Amino acid sequence: MLNQDLRTGRFTSSQIWRLMTKGRGGKPSKIASTYINDVRTEKLLGRPLNANQSSRPTSWGKALEPRVAGMIDNLIWKYQSDETIVHSEIDEWCGTPDLVSVEAVGDIKCPYTLKAFAELAGICSLKFAGDLKEQYPEYYWQLVSNAVLTGKHKADLFVYCPYHSELEEIAAGISQIDDYDLQTESQWIAFSSDEKLPWIPDNGHFQNLNHFQFEIDKEDEQQLIDTVKFAVKKLKD
Repeated sequence: MLNQDLRTGRFTSSQIWRLMTKGRGGKPSKIASTYINDVRTEKLLGRPLNANQSSRPTSWGKALEPRVAGMIDNLIWKYQSDETIVHSEIDEWCGTPDLVSVEAVGDIKCPYTLKAFAELAGICSLKFAGDLKEQYPEYYWQLVSNAVLTGKHKADLFVYCPYHSELEEIAAGISQIDDYDLQTESQWIAFSSDEKLPWIPDNGHFQNLNHFQFEIDKEDEQQLIDTVKFAVKKLKD
């Protein structure tokens, strides 16, 4: 599970896109300002604001993530989704990448809606990072952030939706989840009918696992670093 002690009161890769939203006249957007205030509040509280929140899309992704990690070459990738990394110079910045290799950082996405899966699978097929940045900025900036934190210059996106034939195995695997809280949160998966779950037909148009790698844009990397530094100053105002 995520190291909440390290993540609390820090800007995280999964939410860093909120800082990158543009406001008028060079000022932080309302979304960015709200995020800065949220992080400030977490610092004062000493605990995350969303500690007690869960949802089906979230538990679906968490439950399937280890399955996807098992489908990826473990000679290349290290699965470390419970290891939070704090920036070496900016203490208020951290991230928890799913995967790290010698040259790249990776993230696993298991969309809960078939529309999102189809869109992301299409982006993987075209292999154009600009599409990811435009359509799913939260995923793009998460990868850029984790690349900065790990010192990598490439990023990989893995997008998964199970084939219909995989659902029985997925349901059976819920009881084998080591983390008790996640197992409890994910019980609905085991008891849902097939039509209530996201899946794709076997031997259909889409593959269950889709992937593409892109080089981190140096300008975007620097823009992110500068934006986080600015947010840290606002955090201390």
